[in-house]
Amino acid sequence: MVRLISKTFVNWNNLVQAFKDCTGTALPLKFDANSAHRLIHFLHFFKEMSGTSLYSQNSLKHIHCSFMLRVNHFDALTIATQTDLQILIRHTREGAPILILTGDLVVWTDALAVCCSESASQELREQFRNVFAIFMEEGLTDLLSDYTWKTTEKGMVLT
Repeated sequence: MVRLISKTFVNWNNLVQAFKDCTGTALPLKFDANSAHRLIHFLHFFKEMSGTSLYSQNSLKHIHCSFMLRVNHFDALTIATQTDLQILIRHTREGAPILILTGDLVVWTDALAVCCSESASQELREQFRNVFAIFMEEGLTDLLSDYTWKTTEKGMVLT
């Protein structure tokens, strides 16, 4: 089970007005702020403001997401020791860990690389592929562009 439970939300009306109040000019958005609800829109805003690439480290650090995952104890330990995600843990009645994982997009990119690698368990890779699928729904299709998906005897892994 993987669910996106929180993400950075931009109040575009306030942002557009604040920009105009500070600069005296309109904010140069290349999308309709009234329908901009995906994370990719916030990255486009930072690109316009800073002149950097769409997936610059600075821009990615401004966007945070939290996911809830149900994992086994081994995978919970892997996440806790091999990623920089913030973790809140609770257990089901059966004792299975339920995790709330939070981080900015830099931390999530690194966590995806670790948890989708060949050394990760099949179950953990599947959970984090689902996390990546949600990021893709948010328009972040190039979030893992520095990596390559390949098929191995262990299934799809990130290299």
